[in-house]
Amino acid sequence: MGTLTVRENFSFSAALRLPTSVSQQEKDIRVEQLIQQLGLVKVADSKVGTQLIRGVSGGERKRTNIGMELIINPGVLFLDEPTTGLDASTANSVLLLLKRMSEHGRTIILSIHQPRYSIYRLFDSLTLLVNGKQVFHGPAQNALGYFADIGYTCEPHNNPADFFLDVINGDSSALKDNEEVDSGEGSSRKVEEKLVEEYRSSSYFKDTKAELERITQGKEVSTAPVARTITYTTGFGTQFRWVLKRTFKNLLLNPQTSIAQGVATLYLLAELTIIPSRSSPLQFDY
Repeated sequence: MGTLTVRENFSFSAALRLPTSVSQQEKDIRVEQLIQQLGLVKVADSKVGTQLIRGVSGGERKRTNIGMELIINPGVLFLDEPTTGLDASTANSVLLLLKRMSEHGRTIILSIHQPRYSIYRLFDSLTLLVNGKQVFHGPAQNALGYFADIGYTCEPHNNPADFFLDVINGDSSALKDNEEVDSGEGSSRKVEEKLVEEYRSSSYFKDTKAELERITQGKEVSTAPVARTITYTTGFGTQFRWVLKRTFKNLLLNPQTSIAQGVATLYLLAELTIIPSRSSPLQFDY
């Protein structure tokens, strides 16, 4: 929430997501450790910021967002385009932070669109998709060699991430290597279909399939959706108290938005006078 400080947002996440068996002192220690780990010491007591309130920078906001998930110390962290909206330097610093975390036993899986080379070289494993279909999965440093083996050569000094996108979209100069092959086969298959077929006949696909079979061996596998009961770490009383506390803080620190919402609500209540229509008792005119 933009009207709260970085520390207050972390404390809110800790209060609701850590079990009640963890004391408040331990939660506070965990919050301080995260602030140190994420490099947010200087802005720990600064508001995150809204459209009306000036807050922390874009990179610091992203790190705060990531920190609210790290509060429960997850073994696996999923991130959806963590560099979106950031300049190149800030995006690089965020990925360097994630790289350091991965080196301490945490698995980080993220989607990313057209990263710069300094970010690309931080990846350990790379998965490339086109229309939901896999065209590569394996060590990131082997990706260029794999594409070269199937006829798509990356030009010197070209960013590998840009090269992969060009190949998948079919507008790369590297595709010229395949023109004779395609015409010789008399086939008009799309680049997408060719990439999918090449990957499924590759050793990378076979190794991945064998590893998945090893992991699932002896375990019951079902494609049917599993019904799960939603559970919460904390009880209703704790949730209500912390959400109420946060709401009041937001009202006090962001009065312009609160007043506007109140006026809009009153206006709608005044305008929404329901009058039964004569044509049918089930129809209403507003």
